[in-house]
Amino acid sequence: MLDEIYGIILDICDSRCVLCNKTYDCFHEIVPKSRRRNWHTVDNTVCICAECHEKVHRNGTVNSAEKLRSILYEKIHTSGIYDRIPREMFFDVVSNGEAEFFSS
Repeated sequence: MLDEIYGIILDICDSRCVLCNKTYDCFHEIVPKSRRRNWHTVDNTVCICAECHEKVHRNGTVNSAEKLRSILYEKIHTSGIYDRIPREMFFDVVSNGEAEFFSS
């Protein structure tokens, strides 16, 4: 399932860094696996370049996580791919059976 999630994230982010729009170098988990049991989800992963990845980790704050999540949610909703993503790939569904954020 991880390869499928990464493929969806590449489509959503157009293989570009969500912060600077350069070609992506890696995937970044918005909430790290050390703090979240179900971290392999579409709504917790973004494409990011090496430079921005270093900045996020060096200056990692709640604000950077909120900014990344906001950018990702916007991309998910505007990409036209949302309705094609299996619900079990979203954290809210994995956690409690409901897609709380995405139900609006």
